[in-house]
Amino acid sequence: MGQTREVPTHNPGANIEVIQQLQSRLENVRFAFIRRPWKRCLDMVEKGEAQALIGSYRKQRLSRLRYPMINDDVDTDRALSKVGSCFIGNREFHEFWPRRHYLQQQGVAIALPHGYAIAQRLNDQPVFVHFVFSQQDAYRLLANRRVHAVMDFCQVGNQNLYVEPADIQGVSPLYPPFDVHYGYLIFAPKFYQAYPHRVERIWDALKGLDTTAIYRRYLQIRD
Repeated sequence: MGQTREVPTHNPGANIEVIQQLQSRLENVRFAFIRRPWKRCLDMVEKGEAQALIGSYRKQRLSRLRYPMINDDVDTDRALSKVGSCFIGNREFHEFWPRRHYLQQQGVAIALPHGYAIAQRLNDQPVFVHFVFSQQDAYRLLANRRVHAVMDFCQVGNQNLYVEPADIQGVSPLYPPFDVHYGYLIFAPKFYQAYPHRVERIWDALKGLDTTAIYRRYLQIRD
């Protein structure tokens, strides 16, 4: 997935660089990358036009895709990525959030881009969600004090990782992360059936892979 169909040689994307690092740890395994919208990637895997894709775990996909599993559940230790998202808020937000269920008042305002799944988890929270078109718009509202917080990446693996915006003062991440997202290297069932040991070896090689430096660099590029 990405903004272009071609995979650039310079800064191809964090997930691609992680897989390239993974490839260096494996013998006789080579990855070729095809960059398409996620739904198109899923269609290509289901049709046998590609053998794997990167995505999140959904139980309803188990009949169509193969995830790293352990004891009949997805194995998070063999995830490709683990990224935590925190509220990035001002002092008022940090004071409000721990006491939100005890305060008899209207909640604070949080800016989120349209389409963020995290928004569903805020439905039962005493907050007002202000939807915007982009993360840049969310930070602009925060800088102008139109909202009290935004949501952004703050943790990679088990390491806190936050790139402070240069143009906004007095805001900081609220730990622990409100949401933790795991990304998996997912294989087509036919490919897994044909090469189960190879696939398991690839998943096993993801354990202990240090991706912090890669994600830190891309967070800095983004900003």
